[in-house]
Amino acid sequence: MPKLQSAGWDNELHSIAEQRTITDGRIVPVGKGFVRKPPKRVDYLLRYTRDFPLAVIEAKPSYKAASDGLQQAKNYAEMLGLKFAYATNGPDIIEFDYFTGLEKPCSDYPTPAELWQRYRAGSHIKDQQVADRLLTPFVEKANVWLGRVTILSDGSENFKLHILLGSPHETTYNKAYGKAQNILNKVPCEHEFVKEEDVESFAEHLKQDISRHFEVEQKIKQKGKATVKIKR
Repeated sequence: MPKLQSAGWDNELHSIAEQRTITDGRIVPVGKGFVRKPPKRVDYLLRYTRDFPLAVIEAKPSYKAASDGLQQAKNYAEMLGLKFAYATNGPDIIEFDYFTGLEKPCSDYPTPAELWQRYRAGSHIKDQQVADRLLTPFVEKANVWLGRVTILSDGSENFKLHILLGSPHETTYNKAYGKAQNILNKVPCEHEFVKEEDVESFAEHLKQDISRHFEVEQKIKQKGKATVKIKR
């Protein structure tokens, strides 16, 4: 913990989540009944922001080698979709970087800024606006859009809102994602969620709807012109 604090992981923006449960325990049959095994927990979860974790740490006692915990750290990182895994016994630290596939000993932990830059480089995120959007919490975005749609719905025109939802790339976001979706369900107008994988089919249906609407409008205009000529 002192090395994490000195690296800057325990301040106002960044945080260290200890003993964070990442899966419920498996339910296994025992005799005529079932029992739930203990849940899986990471020792430390390094979060660049509250909703954006970057790495997991598996801590072992000082009498064990740091490498003893690396496979477990990697398993947790893969379950959470994270790109950095660390194992430590206190004095020694071992890092595994999923971007490079390299395992190496470290004297200290990288700072939050250093690890974030490595994540951006590995993910090829060069645009600052893209990076900023990535760090904006799901719930905050949902509240912003709820406010915007509420203002629009105060007008006299009726409309249907189609909300494009991109699924979380990391399972640690699932809870925040669910909260955001519940908030968006409160928009005061007719609305429909469109999943990211359904975008192409949705776009095609929308194109067809617009085309049909345009054809109907044209027929109405032509009928109106014909009526005017008859009256004359």
